Amino acid sequence: MRNSLRTHGTTIAYRDGIMACDSQWTSAEMVLSSACKIERLPSGALYGASGYTDDRELKLLISGVKKEEDLPLASVLEKISIECQALLILPNGRVLRIMTGDNAEVCPIEAPFAAVGSGQGIALGAMAHGASALEAVTIACDLDIYTRRPVHSLTLKKGKKNGKRI
Repeated sequence: MRNSLRTHGTTIAYRDGIMACDSQWTSAEMVLSSACKIERLPSGALYGASGYTDDRELKLLISGVKKEEDLPLASVLEKISIECQALLILPNGRVLRIMTGDNAEVCPIEAPFAAVGSGQGIALGAMAHGASALEAVTIACDLDIYTRRPVHSLTLKKGKKNGKRI
């Protein structure tokens, strides 16, 4: 049985060592709360997910991953009780999209930037035209009804947090 508390949108973007996210949590077409959706895992990797609000099972599974070879197989990700799409930035800078549920996969991203969530198309378009991850999520806040300020960001280098909050 799949988790029933599904969020319907968010925007998480990554470019040049910075991951940014909006802060709106929604479900059943209503705003639930405001919270930061990205974090640094114990391994030093950056993580952010769109989908279900309770992604603890996925985070627990990948919290110690430092290199691509240590990632779980799709067959393991299929068994996770939530469906989500996550960005994982490994400590070495490798960018991966992880999907759980029926379409489970681990997909390396070779592009110079990445995004997930309801505002992903907007964020990718903004970054394709030179926007930073923080700027891309801010633009998505203006155009995607499921993406809302404030915007939070983290830098890949351990111990450094980007203080910008818009």
